[in-house]
Amino acid sequence: MARPSSEAALTKAVRQYLHDAEARFPEAVPLDVKSVAAAMNVSRTTLYEYELDEEIKTVRNRLAARKPLTGAALERARQQQENRELRAELERIQAQNRCLLRDSPWWNPTQSRWISIQRNSSSRFSHHRVTYPMRVDARR
Repeated sequence: MARPSSEAALTKAVRQYLHDAEARFPEAVPLDVKSVAAAMNVSRTTLYEYELDEEIKTVRNRLAARKPLTGAALERARQQQENRELRAELERIQAQNRCLLRDSPWWNPTQSRWISIQRNSSSRFSHHRVTYPMRVDARR
């Protein structure tokens, strides 16, 4: 009878450990390579070599997806959603303003600023110079 490989035995033991951790005490059992290696009494490099770290990561992500958000994580998620909504509204308003400016004779899109309008010296009011304000460019 052939001797079973240590890889198959370790893989089976790790899968059983992950199944038990997921089913019974998901919060009590830390699911990272270091903790699982200590529980199995093997080296972390052995788990990496047998690619069991991917299974550990999969179970950890599955548990994190099932766990409801609480406290700071819930507040962070709410703020991120609010930021996304505000950025979308800002982009919508900027697009609307670009459409309005496109029709304006004072707008120079190549320079991304307002064109300064000056009366020439042949004008009756040659001592007056009319300049319009520069556009504030947020990228600068």
